[in-house]
Amino acid sequence: MYNVYGGRMSVTVPPKTWNPVIASDAEIQRYGLYPRPKSATQRKLWEQMYAHVSSWVVPDMCATNVHAAAPKYSIDSSPIWSGAVAKKVKSAPAFTGASYVFDEPKFDSVCKHASSYNLWSGLGGINSGRLMQNGIDNAGKGLNGDYAWWEVLSADPKNSLPEMEIKNFKVRAGDRIFAGISYYAPKKQVSFNFYNYRTKKAADLGPWGTIDTPKGSYLSSAFYDGSTAEQIVERTTVGKKPVMLRKPHGGYSHTHEAGFSNGRQDGEDFVFKNVWQYNMRANSIKLSEPVKFISKVKNEGAYLAQWNNKWDSCGS
Repeated sequence: MYNVYGGRMSVTVPPKTWNPVIASDAEIQRYGLYPRPKSATQRKLWEQMYAHVSSWVVPDMCATNVHAAAPKYSIDSSPIWSGAVAKKVKSAPAFTGASYVFDEPKFDSVCKHASSYNLWSGLGGINSGRLMQNGIDNAGKGLNGDYAWWEVLSADPKNSLPEMEIKNFKVRAGDRIFAGISYYAPKKQVSFNFYNYRTKKAADLGPWGTIDTPKGSYLSSAFYDGSTAEQIVERTTVGKKPVMLRKPHGGYSHTHEAGFSNGRQDGEDFVFKNVWQYNMRANSIKLSEPVKFISKVKNEGAYLAQWNNKWDSCGS
């Protein structure tokens, strides 16, 4: 049980001997894991991750002064976002999951002022300002001071959270990270999921039906918008101003696997439909954009969506 801004939010950690691969869907939802896909190819990737968990992290969390942001842009260019945004078509169910496997970059000391490089997956943000997201950031830390975080945003910024850092989920340059978010529509609950392929440690936060913020406790549904889903590189906001975009060593970050799921909870299968490429541009300066977007690489029977995110400038 956690005291977050005066409220009480709990995380249910699985027993040490618990095996998610043979567990029921109800158990997986109870412990807040990313939902098990029903398609055979996608399930294989899910099992490859959760079958190798060495320990489940009991998260130690704290609030930061850092904010990821919802840009509310209908076009494919943003001053703070670069990456993939899937947009719901009228005939399709709402998005309920986004998963992102990426290699955490090593960063070069190039930008003269405060900088960040924030990799995350999320639900919402484009149309309403409501956004649920989690990933790896380094804003306000040393050059390679990476940390895991989650955050929820409301249509009213006053009711939103800053980034909530998970202090004991350790990340370093070169680690391959899974960051996933899922919304269980029948119970209106959200879960935030992490896995570090190097340490084989997992952190699963939720399932939460309510979220405590500085302004009070709100239903998770107040932050949910299933009209879009994202995998994003962002320059975060420290205080009230976006900082510069930190340079990855070699000039790129790599998306290893990415996918979206919908309200049927029937698996992602990495079928990207109506997915838009977002390019980061600010004050006529090109900061970052995806390249080779989107490549599909066959790996052990599954097609994985991959791309590189190219760094162009620190910005201003």
